[in-house]
Amino acid sequence: MRDVDLIEAAKAGDEHAFEMLHARHAPWARAVALRFAPDEHAASDAVQEAFLDLWTRLPTFTLTAAFRSWLYPVVKHAALSRRRKELREPPLPAMTREAAPEAGPLLEALRLLPETQREVLVMRAVDEMSLDEIATALDIPVGTVKSRLHHALAKIREDERLRRRYFP
Repeated sequence: MRDVDLIEAAKAGDEHAFEMLHARHAPWARAVALRFAPDEHAASDAVQEAFLDLWTRLPTFTLTAAFRSWLYPVVKHAALSRRRKELREPPLPAMTREAAPEAGPLLEALRLLPETQREVLVMRAVDEMSLDEIATALDIPVGTVKSRLHHALAKIREDERLRRRYFP
């Protein structure tokens, strides 16, 4: 079933449809939350908060774009709320926390990117979101997404080690 069908079924009272929607998107949402939350527990809480938000909005919820475009900012906001309480450092993708040692230069380059560029780059490369989905999730024009992505990649290309490895 498509996401929109699951949402409509859940609105009609089908709890199994909501569970299917949760099962389909919770792992992705958790990966998003891990980038912004201070720890795994907070990331899991952020995902639950996002789905609880959807459950309470369900009677009036209308899906006008890809479901992940709606889910991303809700999860991000919940995770950042938890992070603000505990940490004062810039968020990094969860993949970096367990990354192999050879990824060190790439991780350092990610740390040096402005948050807006890092976020768009990770959404595109890790989450495999389309430019339109990113624009919708961040509530910015597609042109801004393209610009941020272009500038992020340009900064990574400036690093000689990264250019040789990722841009032969």
